[in-house]
Amino acid sequence: MRIIGRIVICLIIAILLSCPMTACQSDNKDKLDSQRTSGEDIDSNIFDSIDYSSLVITLERTECFGICPVYRVTITGDGEVTYEGYKYVKVTGVQNKTLTREQIDKLVEYIITISYFSLSDEYPEIVNGEQEWLTDVPLVLTSVSINGQVKSINDNSKAPESLRELERKIDEIAGTMEWVGSRDEILLPDDIVKVYGPLEEPQSTSGDESVVDGK
Repeated sequence: MRIIGRIVICLIIAILLSCPMTACQSDNKDKLDSQRTSGEDIDSNIFDSIDYSSLVITLERTECFGICPVYRVTITGDGEVTYEGYKYVKVTGVQNKTLTREQIDKLVEYIITISYFSLSDEYPEIVNGEQEWLTDVPLVLTSVSINGQVKSINDNSKAPESLRELERKIDEIAGTMEWVGSRDEILLPDDIVKVYGPLEEPQSTSGDESVVDGK
């Protein structure tokens, strides 16, 4: 009987000691799971509950060796659009307008759809199997800041079509073409005009009217 009693006591002690350890292991697993934000889970976690006051979306197009519009547009969660025209655009300087919540939601919805936060940070040209940043085409820089998370992407011509479509949507919804203008509306520096003369609309046989060089 004494032996049986000792066995029972040992079993009880073992059970009591194992419970806290199991609880700790469970807590640690929960913490790891909550911190695991890789792949598509990143976007679903970030956009689970949107704080529009923290939302900032930007698009910037840089110079190329040709005549490419150089400008930056910033869109905030309250609908404020800030355009900054630098070079080869119809309007230089700062311009502002306001978007509706519906327009903001369209951008956010597409950002979620393409898993923007899961995309690569940069898309350079690939030459002979090596990454190479081309200087004769404009860079397209986008960024999204939401709920304390920030993501920026540099597109040097090899971005997936989904990212290219986001770049176009930002331009479209922000209405940047109002300030960027068409090819014949672009303001050229005097030194460019002296060398090359005024711009002429290119003859198109396909029916497509390309606004400017580049994308």
